[in-house]
Amino acid sequence: TNPRRGGGRVWPGRLGRTAEVPLNPATIETTTKTAVKDDYGEEMEIEEEETKQIETSSTGTKHGLTLTSISLSVSQRRSVVLWSLGDALPIDSWKLVPHPTDGVLVWGVNVVVYVSMGGKVRCALATNGFAKIGCPSGLIPPPLSQGGTNGGGAVASSAVHLEPNPSPLPPLALQLDGSRVAFVTKDVALVCLGNGSLHSLEMH
Repeated sequence: TNPRRGGGRVWPGRLGRTAEVPLNPATIETTTKTAVKDDYGEEMEIEEEETKQIETSSTGTKHGLTLTSISLSVSQRRSVVLWSLGDALPIDSWKLVPHPTDGVLVWGVNVVVYVSMGGKVRCALATNGFAKIGCPSGLIPPPLSQGGTNGGGAVASSAVHLEPNPSPLPPLALQLDGSRVAFVTKDVALVCLGNGSLHSLEMH
């Protein structure tokens, strides 16, 4: 959709962006014409102007992806939904990487989200500066005035929000589309990007 008309949102899909798209609150003015009859029975048009405030946010999306855990019994031919995270994951997520002992990594183009076996989001790592565009509002850090992320990347509340590479490590500028990942230990995984470069992903 066109973000400059009617408050539409950009859907990034699986492709990485080359420029960050600002999505700022805006207002639109609409003019409607209504046909009425005057005192002499002749039709005349009356113009009415209406101003609407478009509900937008600085970045992100309202509609994320949903991750659902299902238990299957082949012998009994039954299935049970264990838990479901509705609209809680980035919309550019394209792969699930099982953790060796607990949970799964939700692999996106710009974000890596770790979800435990109990259906809880444990951490969300931004791999480049465009990570917030495709994230749902639940992963977007609140502003500093509301207890958001400070300069060191820590979040003041207990909620899990999108975070950069922790200090003193440098900020990341990686695009994960087409990458491959494999765990070498339960806490360390090797990531091979589409350009052939290797990176170590450590979980603490």
